[in-house]
Amino acid sequence: MLAFIVIYGMNDDPFANMVDELGGSGSSNYNNSSTQIKENLYRIAGLDKPVFYFTFSRLSAAKPRDLAKLPANERKAVENWTYRLGNYRDALALKQLILKSDIPDRQILFEVIEPELVAQNFNYKLSYFRYQNFIPNLYWNGLDNQYHSWLINLKQGKLGTSFASGLPVSTVLQGNVWLTLIMGIGGTILSVLIAIPIAIFFFLHGNSIVAKIIDTLLQILVVIPSFTMVILLIMLFAVPGYLPSSGLLDPLADSINYSMFDRVVATLPFLILPSIAYTYDSIAVLSRFINTLLHSQREQKYYVVGLSKGLSIKELTYTHLLSNALLPLFAVLARNFPLAFSGSIVIETMFNLPGMGRLLLTSISFNDYPVIMACVLITAFFSCFSYWLANDISEYADPRLRSQKA
Repeated sequence: MLAFIVIYGMNDDPFANMVDELGGSGSSNYNNSSTQIKENLYRIAGLDKPVFYFTFSRLSAAKPRDLAKLPANERKAVENWTYRLGNYRDALALKQLILKSDIPDRQILFEVIEPELVAQNFNYKLSYFRYQNFIPNLYWNGLDNQYHSWLINLKQGKLGTSFASGLPVSTVLQGNVWLTLIMGIGGTILSVLIAIPIAIFFFLHGNSIVAKIIDTLLQILVVIPSFTMVILLIMLFAVPGYLPSSGLLDPLADSINYSMFDRVVATLPFLILPSIAYTYDSIAVLSRFINTLLHSQREQKYYVVGLSKGLSIKELTYTHLLSNALLPLFAVLARNFPLAFSGSIVIETMFNLPGMGRLLLTSISFNDYPVIMACVLITAFFSCFSYWLANDISEYADPRLRSQKA
């Protein structure tokens, strides 16, 4: 709900670039037609409705439902002038004067922040009631709002229509979601498989020179930003044909009758460098965390009893310490999906991978609200699912948690 209000509450015009591509922006006829086109697009997209069930505003006497029906540039101008004057009626009158005038490029007047300059152009006398800006107003918009419409469509399995492409959002997301999920889940599994041996080595040989060198390298990896790591990987290790630095599949693969197995084999080289960028910081963090968990188990009674029976530290580590120390790890891994998604925005963009992170960045640049909201919704769903799954696995693996719950 909060994400929807923030995304759809932005004052940017999602259809500005689309309409401007029609050309002829220098004529007054074009300005009139473009305004009409934007109004129609707003009506079709449902953006002429208030965002939420109620509106808490300091715009004196400005009805949110009336403001929502205005094109983005006019709405923004009326809001700015109302804030400066404390008088919604005069701000609305200035808008009407601009629309009725024969001034060339009259739409430029909506970009003027000072209402006094606009009023001077039309010899209009303004009235100031700025004290009203300090009196907040609560407006009830009813059920005919954007959020309620979105909920109804979501209940029917519809995520809306993309403003940029005109395609259903589900169609736009196809393929992008799976790549990000595979990279996120695969990166998490790979991080754990690499971090566990490193942590065991630290635990058994913590005072050795090799362990100290590896520990220093891991500390350096933790502080390296993901975009810096991507640049280093591309500069140092990218080799065309062997370790590609962009894309997901050889362009020739589409023109060749590749089997599914051949396509997977052809795709793997494109995923090696992105996989390293996904996992390098997780390996550093998880190895140190697991090492800390192993050391905490040394204070348990079973560890002392095992040593008294003649078991070596190595035997105790593999038979008892490791299984008990990894129980708290599930809760940490549950956080990994949201972190992996946030990192995917940088990694997928720089490696030119068709994932959900790059799609989100592109949608933000085009103000494609339905696609942005769908990406946020999917991320929230899998984040909650990962926490639920981690909690269930922890209860299944640890009998103490099951007894407490019972």
